[in-house]
Amino acid sequence: VRRYGRDDVDSLRIFLGGMLSFAAAQAVLLALSQAVGLLGLPTVPSEWQNTASAVAYGLAVGILEELARFAVLRFWLRDVRSWAHGLMLGVGHGGAESIFSGVVGVIWFMTMSSLRAGPPAGQEIGDAEKASLDQILTSFWSTSWQAPLLAGVQQVLMVALSVGLATLVMRVFLTGKFIYLPAAMALRSLYERRGQWEPLCQILEHLADLVEDAETHARLL
Repeated sequence: VRRYGRDDVDSLRIFLGGMLSFAAAQAVLLALSQAVGLLGLPTVPSEWQNTASAVAYGLAVGILEELARFAVLRFWLRDVRSWAHGLMLGVGHGGAESIFSGVVGVIWFMTMSSLRAGPPAGQEIGDAEKASLDQILTSFWSTSWQAPLLAGVQQVLMVALSVGLATLVMRVFLTGKFIYLPAAMALRSLYERRGQWEPLCQILEHLADLVEDAETHARLL
């Protein structure tokens, strides 16, 4: 950014603006989710519930995150009007999401590690709670090694997508064409749709099988 952008704009401020846009969008999304939980939704046939939930969540994420990015550029980073600075804004947004996901993952891993030795000292749980806890622990520790690898790939792609979306939103201000904002919303919503990682999961599982076969042949030799 310092090489291709204007020298009078602080890159750190742009990066923090990207992080702020992510935090604001997540705060609104959380409040909206709680409101929907309290008010309820129209009855949806059971066979459409998963699809309807995925579509609604994807639309909400796309609209809120890109509106937050637009608002940061419109009301705070008013002097940030270049393609290169849009890249930095996207890095800040995607970086904030990666940091948040990483912290949550570490906390979850530490929690599962502590519970693996049993419930906290002095705390007794019933048979039903213990059975539920055992099921959760079994599911967590039986997860294949591809899962964290896939999560890392997702975060890298998320940062790349965030950079691209930030440049789209920036073009609203550079060209005066508002169409770039709904385009960014649509792309972000499509990314959030479930099932897009299934082919990649299958590839990773196939690679794991190949590695195991190679190790087996090596032992036989």
